[in-house]
Amino acid sequence: MENFVLYGYTSTAETYASLYNIKYIDARISKCKVSIPNSGYYYNSKGVKPAVTVRNANGDKLKQGTDYSVSYANNKKCGKATVTVTGKGKYTGTSSLTFIIKPAKVKIVSAKSPKAKQVKAVWKKSAGGVSGYHVQVALDKKFKKSAKLLTVKKPGAAAKTVTGLKSKKIYYVRVRAFKTVNKTRYAGKWSAVKTVKCK
Repeated sequence: MENFVLYGYTSTAETYASLYNIKYIDARISKCKVSIPNSGYYYNSKGVKPAVTVRNANGDKLKQGTDYSVSYANNKKCGKATVTVTGKGKYTGTSSLTFIIKPAKVKIVSAKSPKAKQVKAVWKKSAGGVSGYHVQVALDKKFKKSAKLLTVKKPGAAAKTVTGLKSKKIYYVRVRAFKTVNKTRYAGKWSAVKTVKCK
């Protein structure tokens, strides 16, 4: 019986395996280690589906489609999404993980100076249910010199005018979207950078 493996999910099965010196593997998905990559996830129109890895209590890697199936919820918009692993074959039960989907990279359309000491940024509105935008201007491309960061709490906004700037100076401008989840803001990647000479 040395090559026999007993898959179970009760204390009785575990005791039986111990008495007869049989290799026992806990077949409950809740006792398995379920993981997804730690890298950030960003909105896309097709839905975000992180790859899932499942290992049982013995450290053996399970096979998707044979040992478990995967389903996703709320993964087609920005915010908190869920991935659920459901046992198949020898495995039983479920286990779920949550992950945050951040807004996609914003496309900035233009940066102009409509009046003295002002710069107006115009961008394409983001899809996916964002909460708002950050608009940043600075006198250097690293956004450290005289930098200003404005928060626009309007998901449908597509422009913002920054005031109180220095006349006759070249400003660098960029925009990003953010999503608020449980009072925490999760920002997407910055847009490309536009330059404009302030009136």
